Amino acid sequence: MILRAEDRTIPNTNAAVFHTLAECGVISKQVSQQMSEAAGFRNILTHRYGDDINNQDVYNFLQHDLQLFSEYLREVRDYLDSK
Repeated sequence: MILRAEDRTIPNTNAAVFHTLAECGVISKQVSQQMSEAAGFRNILTHRYGDDINNQDVYNFLQHDLQLFSEYLREVRDYLDSK
């Protein structure tokens, strides 16, 4: 909805959406990059099963990277509040 309100084309991938949000000034480039990586990680978890998933990588993400989602939401909320 934000991208449509900014008259931007909606990208085909989640990762590209985050980059476009950064281009529009909705989120920072750093959060954009991290969210793009998280989208790629989600794809790995979604499309691979069993031995193809590195349990240590999943554990590390859950232990150290969950704050990223709070930061993303804060930046989006700050952007919306500024409108």
